[in-house]
Amino acid sequence: MEKLTKGTKEFLVIPVTDTMGNLTEITAATYDIVTGNDPAEEVLTGASAVVDGMTILPLIDTADMDIGPYDLFVQFTALPEVPRLGPFRFRVDL
Repeated sequence: MEKLTKGTKEFLVIPVTDTMGNLTEITAATYDIVTGNDPAEEVLTGASAVVDGMTILPLIDTADMDIGPYDLFVQFTALPEVPRLGPFRFRVDL
C-alpha cells in the first residue's frame, strides 16, 4: 500500500495496460477518492489527472485529509468503453 505524508501533494503512479493491444495512449483521465473505512463517503470526485502515455498520475493533496486508508479509482475513455479501474489503496500518515 502506498503511503503519503499528511500535508503534502504527491502523484500516485497508476500504470495501465491493454491486454487486447488496441490502446496505445490515454488522452485524458479523471479520478475519485473514497475513504477506505466507509466506501460510501466520497472525498473527491471527478478530479482531472495528468496522463503520460499509458500512465495515469493523479495529484493527491493530503492537506485536508484525515489520517487513514483511502481508495482511488481512475476513469478514462477508450471508445466504446469507459473503464473505471481500482481500487488503488493508499494511506495518509504523519
